[in-house]
Parts: sequence; structure tokens; C-alpha cells
Amino acid sequence: MSVITLGDMSRYLRCPYEFQLDRRSGVWRITAGECMDMSVRDAIMASEQRRLTTGKPMDHDAAMSFYWDSWDRHFPDVFPPATDTAGLIRFGERCVDNYLRISSPDARDVVAVGVSGTLALDGGREVLVAMDSVRVNGPTATVCRYVCDPGIRSSDELASDRDMALCARWVLSNIRGCTRVRLRWEFLGSGTATEASARMSVMEGAMSYASDLVA
Repeated sequence: MSVITLGDMSRYLRCPYEFQLDRRSGVWRITAGECMDMSVRDAIMASEQRRLTTGKPMDHDAAMSFYWDSWDRHFPDVFPPATDTAGLIRFGERCVDNYLRISSPDARDVVAVGVSGTLALDGGREVLVAMDSVRVNGPTATVCRYVCDPGIRSSDELASDRDMALCARWVLSNIRGCTRVRLRWEFLGSGTATEASARMSVMEGAMSYASDLVA
């Protein structure tokens, strides 16, 4: 069996039967909302890569063009077929706009964007974690996740996010000199950001939960 990803686990929790059918057929269906989320994320990752190499993110027109190209690429995978997507498309454009507005112009602390790595779990199992960006300042690393979400949640609630806890555990094991991890969520629907400290108890609980779920 190929390695399980965080996305696989989310799809399984949403509907185990649909997940098994998609896995057996090799055809992964997505919702219109997931199409929008993937398109926004593609535009952001391209901009983050540009910033990492040049020190500056994409300009507005380039980011929007990347968003639309990505939408056209992912939309054929939407099932059931969506007909009224205008509102969803506009929301995705707003998310890209908000990313360009709230993203830090200083890329000196950014060490990786769109990074993924395999995390070993109990019982010889593995999960592939993915991080939108990782920044390092001294012994502290910050894992950032971009969320197409208009809501705002408290730091206490977010500190229990299992997916981010798994990412934090990977960072602690793989970034030399890192002894502390901050978790940062940028809610692109509202243009706000929230941070929380990664707690060891939550990381250990997330690893145990993921091991059972993978099994």
C-alpha cells in the first residue's frame, strides 16, 4: 500500500466507502469547494516559491492568472458536476487577494514552501505530512497553513488540530536545532491570522490517533 497522506485521512473520515471506491478505481473525485481550495493553494504555492527565490511574491495579475489556470485544470474532476460556481470562484479570488495583502514581505526566515515528509507512526505505519511553509528563527520553527475559511477560531481550539500537530512533530524531528514549534493559520476568507504553540501532549495524541486511523 502506498503511504497515507493527511488528505487521504480527511477523505476517509468524510466517507469511508467513497474513499475505498476512489482508491480502488484510482479516480479521485473532488467537490466544487475542494476545486476552489486547490486552485487557491496552487496560486499561493507558486507565489511563495517566487518569494523564496526572488524575495518578492507574485503581483496581483500573475497570482489571479495562476488561480484561473488551476481552476480550469481541477474542475473536470468535480463530481457531481457543478453548474453554479460563480460565488465560489469569487470567494477564491478574494482568498488570493487576502493572501497577497497579509503575507509577510520578509522571506529571510522562510526555509521551505510546499514541503512534505514521511512521519513514522506506531506499528510500523507511516503518514505523509504536508506544510504550506516553514519558517525558522533561532530554535523556533513556524509551520504555516493557508485556509480558505471565512471564520476565525481561537488559539486554544486550533492548538488541538491533529494535522498541524503531526506537521509540528515532523519539524521537530527533521529541522536541526529546532526545539519549539509555532503553528500559524492564515484564514484567507477573512484576511486574518492566528497562532498557537505546538504542545507535545497533542503531538503524541495525534500520532497515536493517526496510527489507529491508518490501520
